[in-house]
Amino acid sequence: MAFWSWRKWPDIQIDFGQQLYIPWQLAKGKLLHEDMVILHGPLSQYFNAFWFKLFGPSLTVIIFLNLFILAGMTGMIYLTIRRFADSFTATVACVVLLTLFGFSQYVGVGNYNYVTPYTHEATHGMALTVVMIFALIRYFTRGGRLPCAVSGLCLGLVLLTKVEVAIAATIVALIGFASAYFIAPPSVSPKKRELAIFCAAALAPALGFFLYFLSYLTADQALRAVGQGFLVLSNELTKTTFYMRILGLDDPGENFRRMLSMFLGVVIFILFASAVDLAISRVTRSPGLIAIGLGAVSALTLYLNRNVMPWIDILRALPLTTALALAVFITLLKRHSHQVEMWTTILPMVLWTTFALSLLAKMALNVHIYHYGFYLPMPATLVLVICLFFWIPKVLSGASGCGVVFRSLAMAVLVVAIFYHLNWSQKFYRLKDFAVGQGADTIITYGPKVRVAGLVTALTLEWIEEKTSRGATFVGLPEGIMLNYLSRRTTTVPYVNFMIPEMIVFGETRMLNDFKSRPPEYVMLVDNNSSEFGVGPFGSDPRNGKQIMDWVNQNYEPVTLIGSEPLQGGNFGIKILKHSETAVVK
Repeated sequence: MAFWSWRKWPDIQIDFGQQLYIPWQLAKGKLLHEDMVILHGPLSQYFNAFWFKLFGPSLTVIIFLNLFILAGMTGMIYLTIRRFADSFTATVACVVLLTLFGFSQYVGVGNYNYVTPYTHEATHGMALTVVMIFALIRYFTRGGRLPCAVSGLCLGLVLLTKVEVAIAATIVALIGFASAYFIAPPSVSPKKRELAIFCAAALAPALGFFLYFLSYLTADQALRAVGQGFLVLSNELTKTTFYMRILGLDDPGENFRRMLSMFLGVVIFILFASAVDLAISRVTRSPGLIAIGLGAVSALTLYLNRNVMPWIDILRALPLTTALALAVFITLLKRHSHQVEMWTTILPMVLWTTFALSLLAKMALNVHIYHYGFYLPMPATLVLVICLFFWIPKVLSGASGCGVVFRSLAMAVLVVAIFYHLNWSQKFYRLKDFAVGQGADTIITYGPKVRVAGLVTALTLEWIEEKTSRGATFVGLPEGIMLNYLSRRTTTVPYVNFMIPEMIVFGETRMLNDFKSRPPEYVMLVDNNSSEFGVGPFGSDPRNGKQIMDWVNQNYEPVTLIGSEPLQGGNFGIKILKHSETAVVK
């Protein structure tokens, strides 16, 4: 998977530039929330900065670091599933994780993968929660202070990443301890001292960062820096067109109808495959060969008619399938509360399904695999896979069925689904053959015949290298921090983006005042489409940077234009302006 998509994962303009620029600056000694501000917790940026400090800043460092994290998360998921299911189910789940979510690109913009994520807080939070769940399972089933402390520490670290992952992880921990206290057999019930250890470990990371921030910030500022991910939540931000569409509230009736129809489709498949499994089990005692043949025929039929299947919409069923699974597993846990064997088997599913359902809240009526779908519905997808390949076949094998036929039919659907999604990603990856950046920072993006953004960016980097000094400063508006990183030129303002979320959280007036107090030598106007937030182009819509753009026009003069005029709704372009005191128009 890595070889197939090598260096094609990032987007050269949107989001990912800050994932390189911020740790680069931190590694050089800049201070978070004094020299730079972010919208999430501080953990990920400092974690990446550590490795930049160790090996030097480069995209290659991020790539191998994230491949290591993805491999570790995959292995941990395998071990978690293997504790209560079989190795076949665990393997299938991990293959689904890697092929559908790990390296994919389902939209024109990159970044929505685990190698170069649009924000590391999402993937780091996911990986840490996986470790937390694994440690909690070990603690609740075998006891021990070490797994208790590890799970608490992981929760504390997750709280310093991305808010929706942090909330989901917290819910998992609460459900786990509540189940252990009120449902678990007395022999595995946690002790008060161990709960204290968990809480202390969970608080330690936040306390550590608070004390660190306190070395250069006031107590109030340090507290805000630690909880930044939670403090950015606001009605104004969550009610933007962008987030309403992600949640599915832009058209709730239609989205609910599609969710229900996909859920019914999954139920019909389960009932049909179960009926076939039971029927074949009654006519033969050796259904293995029949199962293989039936699965192969089904896979071929689905493959030949793959465009008829609503693959893009199937994940819309996940809120209902996951909620149903959670209800079933909690019921089983309560019914067999005094059986240690059942406790150790069912509890992992309760914890994992709780995590899955909690994550889906951000896209409850519009679950999809593209965009944020690379991490939000991933656990719920694995829950469905585990049910299809282990729990339902297990029930069938105990009810005069064999389970093998059901597995074979489920595998047929899954194989075609994986092929469909890999082909979907390949439609984007095959168009990427143009290199931007050099050496360890090389990014493979779309060629000029497909999109001119890569060529324009490359030409802009050449201009910066030839026409500016190494100490030159510039600000990319509204989003151009990737240019700063690739050219190794710094910005002068603490904001790496001037997009709608930053405008809402920090306020345009504050951002403009910081711009005025530390004006850069150059301004790069980078083409950007803000329509997804329901606003007009940057600099022309009063809701979208008009004050900033008016000030820039008064104090900067055009130097050169590369590509088309930016922010006009045409083709991609970058316009370079220089401070009026030293500008030479060319």
